[in-house]
Amino acid sequence: MNVTSALFALIGTLVGGSITLIATWIQNKNQITRDYIKIAHDLAKEDYNKILSFSKPGQIVLPIESFMTYYLKYIKIIQNNNFKLEDLNELKKFRNELNEFYLKDNNN
Repeated sequence: MNVTSALFALIGTLVGGSITLIATWIQNKNQITRDYIKIAHDLAKEDYNKILSFSKPGQIVLPIESFMTYYLKYIKIIQNNNFKLEDLNELKKFRNELNEFYLKDNNN
């Protein structure tokens, strides 16, 4: 085996290994996103069903999409590495705005 063949083999190995690492990193990042969406969905479904079971006839219950939107925002905030208690105020404000949006839409 001459030096040129060994060099090409080394370059091929480095390129192939790099592509594998990048593909694995992208796949892992996408899997984490899917997991967060699944967690938000499960939380929203549980919350929605609980509120629905306690609601009285004629009482307005927001659609499940509002719960899903809230929990997606919730997960986005809590996964932040710089999470602070003040972030919960932002979440509370978001939920109030979300509720107002759906209630306003329901009254028209």
